[in-house]
Amino acid sequence: MKIEKILGEITYLDKDIKNEKDIVGISSNSKEIKKDFIFVAIKGFEFDGHKYIDHAINNGANTIVYTDKSIEKKDQINYIRVGDERKALAQISNLISSYPSKDMTMVGITGTNGK
Repeated sequence: MKIEKILGEITYLDKDIKNEKDIVGISSNSKEIKKDFIFVAIKGFEFDGHKYIDHAINNGANTIVYTDKSIEKKDQINYIRVGDERKALAQISNLISSYPSKDMTMVGITGTNGK
């Protein structure tokens, strides 16, 4: 999938596109990153995904989605700064996997008085 298609589907604050390689996957875990994946750096309560950007790049990430303005950028890597990294992860994952929820049927069952 082309990076421009992804950019058309998400809300981003800034972009720095250095390559046009096809995107083949996405993860917020740097250990799961493979060649031509997107790494989403999520800032959590205990861990900050921004600290694992170099590890993700060494594992093959060609695009980094991040929120922290003070990251150090590397040559030939795409960078997309977003306001909500969790929302961007969900949107990009949905796009890459061809919107799997469209093929699902949802059913809700309640009992007496909504129990």
